[in-house]
Amino acid sequence: MAGLRASATMTRSTERQSSRVLAQLCAENALVQIRLSRQLPDVSDNTQECTQGGQTLELRLLVQATPNPNFRRVEARVAQSGIALLQLSTVVGRY
Repeated sequence: MAGLRASATMTRSTERQSSRVLAQLCAENALVQIRLSRQLPDVSDNTQECTQGGQTLELRLLVQATPNPNFRRVEARVAQSGIALLQLSTVVGRY
């Protein structure tokens, strides 16, 4: 019985790790796309789908003003079925 529980725990852990890797790819791609646009992003809060590895993830991009008007704080939050997987943030400057 203990062996079955250990096996199930390892399987769940592997699935979570796989989901986190896909979420990382999704978030990093979104942040890189903003940087490559070479424009200061508008303050906004958008949600979109992101498909990675055959899984559909929910990507929320939150762009916030900072005390310095030449910079924006950009946060990428990735979830799957309403469960948060990852959150990355960066600062983007005016070009």
